Amino acid sequence: MKMNIEEMHRLAVQYFEGSISPEAELLLFAFVKEADGNKNLFREWENEWMQTAPMSEKTERAWHQFNWRMRLREELQATDSQTPASYKIKSPGSFVRIAAVVALLVSLSIGGFMYLRQDDGYLYAVEAPYGEKSKLTLRDGSVVWVNSGSKLFYAHTDFSSDIRVKLEGEAFFDVAKDSRRKFVVETSAYDIEVHGTRFNVTAYEDDPIVTTTLLEGSIQLNRKDGQTQVKPGQSVIFDKNSGAMEIAEVDASDFGKWIENTIIYENISLGDLVKKLSRSYNVSIRLESDQLAEKRFNISLRNGETVTDVMRAIERILYVKVDSSATNNYVIKE
Repeated sequence: MKMNIEEMHRLAVQYFEGSISPEAELLLFAFVKEADGNKNLFREWENEWMQTAPMSEKTERAWHQFNWRMRLREELQATDSQTPASYKIKSPGSFVRIAAVVALLVSLSIGGFMYLRQDDGYLYAVEAPYGEKSKLTLRDGSVVWVNSGSKLFYAHTDFSSDIRVKLEGEAFFDVAKDSRRKFVVETSAYDIEVHGTRFNVTAYEDDPIVTTTLLEGSIQLNRKDGQTQVKPGQSVIFDKNSGAMEIAEVDASDFGKWIENTIIYENISLGDLVKKLSRSYNVSIRLESDQLAEKRFNISLRNGETVTDVMRAIERILYVKVDSSATNNYVIKE
């Protein structure tokens, strides 16, 4: 459908002024995406408006937000994995699926990217489906790897405000140092205040435990009942049911190995490992008894093993039997 140039110009001006409706915004982005000539025309309108329009504080914020979202959409459409914000999944032959997980939203989906309008202030949602991982570069240069079965919500309101994201699942954060603004990660257990650092967070909604492990730098866990300072090499284990918190000294580097397709777990229960493997490989793994879930052991996977390889290793380590009669469906028995 050919779009009217004059109408698109009018919508572009509305967007620069911060007064465009969500429905009209959809039309404008579709127009810019339709052809290179439209993109060039949009840049002309941009220059014209910048030279003639008064720039209020509100308008400036809207303009910065628009520019960010346009750049992000351009990067999402690029096939070169070296673009500034790379959304290519680690799994070969596919791209990250980015989706909204709330019902009440106005969405704009271009190249698999979803824009949200939500009451809690988060404008975007990134989801890594089971069996896949995704990588996200935020506007301040911070990099986030999102693990299988996880969701990350974030917003880009303007370039001077604090950065706040919300995590459901597991992610590894490499946060850029910036003394001008805070970087906060919201989880179901606590908020993590960050000051330029590398750390891993596991906070799946269906897990009773939230774990935060610091590799380097400094983080602070903020809860209603107090604050906890975390040092490099420490792992904080929080029980959502009891509210109990434990701090353990660990080899923190092991907690980020999953971004390199390496799994290292020490003294892990079979029940916990089954959850992790089910997400990582996108398969169903069931334990025949509750007693099996309590078995603890060490496991290290470093060579791109298949789920079949892992099941065979579990059989050898724990002297159990794995039934795989159905595709992607495994039952571990005594």
